[in-house]
Amino acid sequence: MLTKTNSLSQKSGKILGKSRKGSETKQAGSELECGMLCVADGSCQSVNCKTAGIGKGLCGLNSKTLQEASEDYEETNLEFNHLHVIKKVRKLIIILYCCMAREQESSCL
Repeated sequence: MLTKTNSLSQKSGKILGKSRKGSETKQAGSELECGMLCVADGSCQSVNCKTAGIGKGLCGLNSKTLQEASEDYEETNLEFNHLHVIKKVRKLIIILYCCMAREQESSCL
């Protein structure tokens, strides 16, 4: 489980819901890959990662974070984690690809 890195921060069981303007849904093999899709996207600021249940792996790219959106848009759903971008670094994208390729290992660096 991704808890915090130099580029992403996680909020378990929370999602940016309702009408997520500027959002796109993709399929990801892991929470790490979902976060990587956001870091690689120019307008993505956060993602809703479905980590359990039917549809596991859905990755909703958002143009806002929970902090930027109104409280009306924050929803609780224990099958999701919300990740938001702290800082985008080009080198980090390469590191994330490395991590994704070796996700089963204890260390990817």
